[in-house]
This record gives sequence, C-alpha cells and structure tokens, in this order.
Amino acid sequence: MDTAGAGDAGHSLAAVAEEVRALALRSAEASKSIADRIERGALTAQRGVFLNGEVLQSLETINQYIVRVAEVTHETSLAVE
Repeated sequence: MDTAGAGDAGHSLAAVAEEVRALALRSAEASKSIADRIERGALTAQRGVFLNGEVLQSLETINQYIVRVAEVTHETSLAVE
C-alpha cells in the first residue's frame, strides 16, 4: 500500500471509530432514558396500589354504614308494626 492509500485507510478507520463512539453515546443515553421511564412507571404503579388500598378501605366503611342503616330501618319497621 502506498502512502496515499495508508492515509485514506487511516482516515476511514478514524471516521468509523468516531461513528462507533457516537453510537455508543446514543446507546448509553437511550439506556438511561429507558431506566428512568421504568423507574417512573414503577413509582406510578406503587402509587396506584396505595390509592387502590385507600379506595377499598373507603368502600368497606361505606358498606358498614349501609348495613347499619339497613339494620336501623328494619328495627324501625318492627317497632312501627
């Protein structure tokens, strides 16, 4: 290989190395972005589970009141008879 050919090959190798480096940086950024999204998704899911528990607790309390109202209504109807 002559000197000009060696220079072109070196330039091509440097260009390929730069592209590989740029691709590695983009891959690292994408990986970080994906990890952040997964973490946010996990936090959102945890919050949803917590809120679901609160809703369930509220519904159980409402159900207890409904049962008590039904009992009082029944007792009242028996007293009226």
